[in-house]
Amino acid sequence: MSPRWIVPAHIGWRDVDADLVLFDEQSMQYHALNGVGSAIWRACARGAPRPDIVANLAATYDAPSESIAEQVDAFLEELVGAGLLLRDPGGA
Repeated sequence: MSPRWIVPAHIGWRDVDADLVLFDEQSMQYHALNGVGSAIWRACARGAPRPDIVANLAATYDAPSESIAEQVDAFLEELVGAGLLLRDPGGA
């Protein structure tokens, strides 16, 4: 199975134009995501697996999948490290 992520219950999010604002109810902190970060977040929230996220971004930005994959992985690790996303134990 391909990795998937879960938005924890303590994270709220709202669209602000093409971007997103996240609010962590535990830490009481806001986080802003730009257009690409927002696209990754929305895909994760829909339950999209990593390969689909990478393929969609590679097609959208006409960039090599390998480069996109590295950046997606780094971004997802950052979100997991900050407690903004959780790895889906059933999707790994």
